[in-house]
Amino acid sequence: MRVLVLLGIFLAAASGQSRAPDIDPKQLLLAVRGKVLTTVDRLPRYMCTETVERTTFRPKESLAVNSCDDLVSRRRQKDSNRVRKYTADRLRLDVAISGDGEMYSWAGENRFQDKSLAKLVHGGATATGTFAAFLRSIFGGNAASFTFNGEVRDEGSVLMEYGFRVPLANSHYTIRNGEADATVAFDGTFLVDPNTSDLVRLNVRADELPPELRVCDDTTALEYSVVRLHDSEFLLPSQIHWHIVNADGSELENDTTFSGCR
Repeated sequence: MRVLVLLGIFLAAASGQSRAPDIDPKQLLLAVRGKVLTTVDRLPRYMCTETVERTTFRPKESLAVNSCDDLVSRRRQKDSNRVRKYTADRLRLDVAISGDGEMYSWAGENRFQDKSLAKLVHGGATATGTFAAFLRSIFGGNAASFTFNGEVRDEGSVLMEYGFRVPLANSHYTIRNGEADATVAFDGTFLVDPNTSDLVRLNVRADELPPELRVCDDTTALEYSVVRLHDSEFLLPSQIHWHIVNADGSELENDTTFSGCR
């Protein structure tokens, strides 16, 4: 009981959801947390090649109503008339990850830059901290509360879904738009393989976005895989999809893949 209080865990099966009878959701969550923190705490310095496909979109027509609720609803309903592609580019970077954070360079360069990713690429939407920051915030300590949502079938596999929330008071998630910045609360879900206790997918949504950011929706989906580094196995992101809906109806989309991690 003391461990569950320390982790800030509240587990409840969502109504109408079935789960495998031999799965204890509390014990599975503890096992997942242990494997995640093993990665976060023992991760050696390593490098990956990062490819980022960036796309921006603008509204197809003048918006009669542009409340955030309406803009997000249109996006979630996959309204094909809401936006048109405006710009697209591709970044290929080398990223070095260590306990001190991330360093970047253009792919193939022989040294890393001592500048931020945003300054290196000179504009456009960029994101950092995806290797360990989300995992540490959610699973390390008592910042997050959890729910058990039940069994999910995903591409033929049976996975377990959990929900989580990190309130503003415990959050270190910062969003910047060039003119303003703010730390925000965030919540979401994650999928777990009950056979291996591996984290498979993490969905993160920024919450309580202040109006000065002029952002209506900020979501990140991370796919994870086990990678062998220095004769040990670690849980690393393999793909990341980041989507933003702005208050003016424009949208940003970044799709990131990692390769050659060593």
